[in-house]
Amino acid sequence: MKPEKTITIILIVLVVFIHRIAFSETTSKKPIVVLKMASNAPEGMALTNFIKKNITSDGIERVTDGEVTFDWYHGGIMGDDEDWIAKMNIDQLQGAGLDASGIDVVVPEMGIMQLPFLFNDFDEIAHVKEGLRERLIKLFNDRHYKILIFGDQPFDDIYSIKHKVRTPEDFRKIKFACYYTVVTQETLNALKTRQIHLTVPEIVASMRAKICDALLAPALWYVGSQLYTITDYVIPSNMRFTMGGVVVTMKAWNRIPEKHHETIVELMRELEPGLNGIIADNNKRCYDALIGYGMKEVRLTLNEIEIWKKRTRPVWDLLAGKVYPRKLLDVVLGYLEEYRSH
Repeated sequence: MKPEKTITIILIVLVVFIHRIAFSETTSKKPIVVLKMASNAPEGMALTNFIKKNITSDGIERVTDGEVTFDWYHGGIMGDDEDWIAKMNIDQLQGAGLDASGIDVVVPEMGIMQLPFLFNDFDEIAHVKEGLRERLIKLFNDRHYKILIFGDQPFDDIYSIKHKVRTPEDFRKIKFACYYTVVTQETLNALKTRQIHLTVPEIVASMRAKICDALLAPALWYVGSQLYTITDYVIPSNMRFTMGGVVVTMKAWNRIPEKHHETIVELMRELEPGLNGIIADNNKRCYDALIGYGMKEVRLTLNEIEIWKKRTRPVWDLLAGKVYPRKLLDVVLGYLEEYRSH
């Protein structure tokens, strides 16, 4: 056989061999479980980038060898938390990054973390959250949801369009936009504040129309709302902490091959501090930006805060047995005492 024919035959064999390998890899490619997820985080933010990279591409896709992925819809394009929950109930969405308003719908007992002046700082929160973790996971499971990440939303500040707020009497001058949770409503009731009950999408228009003139919110949200253009005062007080979280429905969770369950849980646990760190950093930057824009900071004295605490402390007991079990409150207070005694 001539050398040219030999070379031609070898080339043909190689082409056929490579084609068969390629075809085999294509046809045997692992199936991918795609979970559609919603969030309010705007595109381009550090938080959104973390979700895309650390949680999704370098996270769940990596540890499941490409068998599972999240398809995120950011910037609230799927509506708000209530819309997401409704869509999860009919499987149009499989999960979401819920804020406290959504978490409270899914697991009302989570309202215990919002009790007025329950926490002094995030170290206390971390200690209590760690102690409660397994209890809280079970509460989500019982409601047919899988909690993947517990999200620490920043302490809320009071934003007031035209009134300084220092004393209980000052609260009577303002109309609060109250947009979620029995805990928040009862806290404001204890301070004798007038409330206008709104959905989240209604808040901005209502504040601009002066239907209400004050709001409890984190700086991160307030910057995004652009209400700082009409707001004179911010009053930091650590009155309310709220917790969000990344959840998927149990129906969607059970679609994921069981062999990946433990690995995904471990991954999300590892990513939780990083996600919460970005939220805290972004919130501080937003707060500094609000002050830089010209908003006046009203710093309360220890005596003034003590009066607020005394007025709102009965809320803890009022809601025991209604929003959360009395036993759960005792457990939370036990973890706080344990932390503060060291």
